[in-house]
Amino acid sequence: MNFTQATARKRILEALAHHDAEIPFDLGSTAVTGAHVSVVQVLREQYGLERVPVKVHEPFQMLGLIEDDLAAAMGVHTTGVFARSTMVGFPLGSWKEWRRPWGQEAAPSLAE
Repeated sequence: MNFTQATARKRILEALAHHDAEIPFDLGSTAVTGAHVSVVQVLREQYGLERVPVKVHEPFQMLGLIEDDLAAAMGVHTTGVFARSTMVGFPLGSWKEWRRPWGQEAAPSLAE
C-alpha cells in the first residue's frame, strides 16, 4: 500500500476537518507515536527492506527514525519534523550505529 504525498495530505486534511475519511496512519512523526529502535529494526525485516542501522532520533526513549522506505511500505501518511537537537540538548546529525546487546544478527522476529 503506497500513498503519494498528495493522497496522504488529503487524508490528513479530511480527518482534521471531521469529514468521513479513512483515519490517517502516523508512525514516528512525534515522540508519542514513535517506535523503539528494536521495533523499527524488526519492522524493516518483516517488510523485506534493506538491512541498515536504525538511527536513534530521540535517545531518552530510544526512538528509531522511520526512514522513507519503511514509511512507504507501511502506508504511513505523516512525516516528522524534528528539532536540531535531542530533548536533552545533544545535536542530531552525527549518527552512530545502535546495536542490540546480543548483536544485530541474533535479532528476534515477529514470526518467533
